[in-house]
Amino acid sequence: MPTSLSAPSPLDIAADLLALLRDTTTEPRSDVQLEALTLAVSADLPVLLWGEPGIGKTAALTQLAAALDLPLTTVIASVHEPSDFSGLPVVGDDPAEQGVPMAPPDWAVRLVRAGRGLLFLDELSTAPPAVSGSGDDYSYGRPSRRSAGVPGAVLPSLRRTPPRVSVVVDTSGSVSDAELGSALLEVTAISRAVGGRRDLVSVVPCDAAPHEVHRLCRAEGIPLVGGGGTDLRAGVTRALGARPRPDVLVVLTDGQTRWPSSRPPCRTVVGLFPRPPRRTREEDPEYRPDTPPEWARVVTGGEPQG
Repeated sequence: MPTSLSAPSPLDIAADLLALLRDTTTEPRSDVQLEALTLAVSADLPVLLWGEPGIGKTAALTQLAAALDLPLTTVIASVHEPSDFSGLPVVGDDPAEQGVPMAPPDWAVRLVRAGRGLLFLDELSTAPPAVSGSGDDYSYGRPSRRSAGVPGAVLPSLRRTPPRVSVVVDTSGSVSDAELGSALLEVTAISRAVGGRRDLVSVVPCDAAPHEVHRLCRAEGIPLVGGGGTDLRAGVTRALGARPRPDVLVVLTDGQTRWPSSRPPCRTVVGLFPRPPRRTREEDPEYRPDTPPEWARVVTGGEPQG
């Protein structure tokens, strides 16, 4: 008589799986990025890690430091002030003769004493402007938070001088009233970005020729006159001819203009009004619109309308 075989129990199946796992060997998968990071650190080269939060940047550095037997020091830039990087001035017996030395931050002292180590400056992209800009002068106008730990003394804080910005606005006939309104909003945002220092922001309306340069009092009160052709080269020349010369040049335009043949002697940002793509003209099929030059940083507004 045929006999029926009983089905294996879940415990028997689990035992078989465990046996298979014991007989299986795993090999580490090579990671090209981690290998490149290891080579750079071994060669004592600085490395910029860029990526979304949670992708494992900190874990990779922790693993790397352990593999290289290096002490890891992590400094989160977003919660520190400039003096935590540049140090604090320490007045000696005779500052006129000996100068004023800088006391380095504690994390730097620990690294120097160890003689070796891996420094991870985290969250640099979200650091305050005074930290990311490293600061360029000390000020008692806003004392350092470290003053609380030094009774009877007021310590200065390191502050960054905001840049002087000149904004060239395209006021030619091809620019709509809505786009001119968005340009004024951008001017207001620039004013806020330099700490509300409206004296550092100037506006140059320009179509085929530059018009009067306006110092910023209120963005809403700036007359954006124009309506003719487009040649922003003259507006750029007018902006760069100001004294003192701007540190940053911002050009707000629809892009239908000629551009300077050479790079301006300051950082240049081109803000393009959003437009549907135009590749040809009906009367000139070979026409191709000029694109912003390679030396400019180009940003585009919201979605195109119409």
